[in-house]
Amino acid sequence: MLRWFRKDRAVATHAPADVPFRRSGHVVSTGEGDRTVLLDPMRGEYFGLDEVGTRIWELLPEHPTAAALGDRLFDEYDASPERLRADAAALLGKLAGLGLVVRG
Repeated sequence: MLRWFRKDRAVATHAPADVPFRRSGHVVSTGEGDRTVLLDPMRGEYFGLDEVGTRIWELLPEHPTAAALGDRLFDEYDASPERLRADAAALLGKLAGLGLVVRG
């Protein structure tokens, strides 16, 4: 699986494929080349997303579930939809565990 976080934490849960998520309102994000830096000002922590993680972050508002993200990413990446859905679920699970995205 792709490693999306530069700063790894012990949150290893997968999001259900059909549960919608949205970005947390307090999280600040900025692009840095093909990467994205997420800042949680409430905890004073930052996290880095690689190219694929950045793409998921960009697509999240219009494709709020892991299933929808995986299907959309299939148009852009050379991987099976199942793999892409699983990777999106893993990232959403990590982001949710860190409070960077919330259900809804």
